[in-house]
Amino acid sequence: MKYIGRIPTAAPLTSSDITDGIISIADLATTGTPSSSTFLRGDGAFAEAGGGKVLQVVSATDSTVRSTTSTSYVTSSNTLSVNITPSSTSSKILLTLDTPVYSNTGGSGKTYVTIFKDGSDLNSANSYGLGAVGVYTPANTGGYIYGVVGISHINSPSTTSSVTYDVRFRVEASSFTGYINQSGDGAGISTLTAIEIGA
Repeated sequence: MKYIGRIPTAAPLTSSDITDGIISIADLATTGTPSSSTFLRGDGAFAEAGGGKVLQVVSATDSTVRSTTSTSYVTSSNTLSVNITPSSTSSKILLTLDTPVYSNTGGSGKTYVTIFKDGSDLNSANSYGLGAVGVYTPANTGGYIYGVVGISHINSPSTTSSVTYDVRFRVEASSFTGYINQSGDGAGISTLTAIEIGA
């Protein structure tokens, strides 16, 4: 711009000299595409948030008392099962389970609880499943004992197809009965939750 007379002294702009909203995204030196899932980084680029995002949560509950005398894992119920379809092959699935467990035995015995994925034990190398020992009655004491089993396990399904996780349990010896959803005061509630975590 040309001036007649003296050129005014240069002065830096301040925030008060620029009206809010006057500079559009198009006028910024940025890269990437702004959207509801991206943010403007300090280096001037639009990018998605980093890993660790919770993408979806599914859960199931069961309050019916279930029992078994089987020494092989049996399905606890049709309702204590969740189906989840990962949005990416790199996603992790965080599984949590809380279930009341009860044993009624005249001798020594344990009740074990585990989680299966598409029909296979998530810790098949360990006969104790995910290592969740339900309850234990000391030898020759008889009676019963109960407790709460809590499992927290991270699985990498590496698929974008539907995956089924379900709870199963068994007893150490068929001479006694193991129960889930049974507490000392009556029926309890089991909850199985699957959380997809984005990479």
